[in-house]
Amino acid sequence: LTEDPIPPKAMFMGDLSMSLLRDKLVSQIEPRVLSSANIRALKDTASKNHSAMLQYLEYLTGTRSDHPLRGKHWRCFNRMVLKLRKRAARRGDRVMSLSLPPVWELDGLHCIKYCQVEPPKVTVQQRFTKEAVVFSGSDLPPFKSADDLYLSSNYSEVLVALCS
Repeated sequence: LTEDPIPPKAMFMGDLSMSLLRDKLVSQIEPRVLSSANIRALKDTASKNHSAMLQYLEYLTGTRSDHPLRGKHWRCFNRMVLKLRKRAARRGDRVMSLSLPPVWELDGLHCIKYCQVEPPKVTVQQRFTKEAVVFSGSDLPPFKSADDLYLSSNYSEVLVALCS
């Protein structure tokens, strides 16, 4: 592989600039849907938004912004892309179900599958693996109907949260 080193000051994934995330990572991991041109064409600010690039990266690969960039696979863009493509492949073809720009509460990794008000009980399901988690009682935020509930950080396997 031709060396294409990351900037020396970048110690974590989130330290990479928006343009590096877009052009060197996200668009290289998923060039069909998330090409640089497609991202730039979005009418909202996603094409200019550092946070949006990190969200796309985490949605595709599970790699968070606080991931340390240490070791030979993480200090060179070419090697990093190969590593991240493998992570994305293990997660399936998630991007094909993603509308652009995404509304993470609706388009994200999880969905509210079932909601019961009395006694309170909510089932949240992962869209791709179909794994489900049932929340009840004090595990739930206060709500009066299913419309009161939403999933925040729904681009993340780790940070997703049931909120009201």
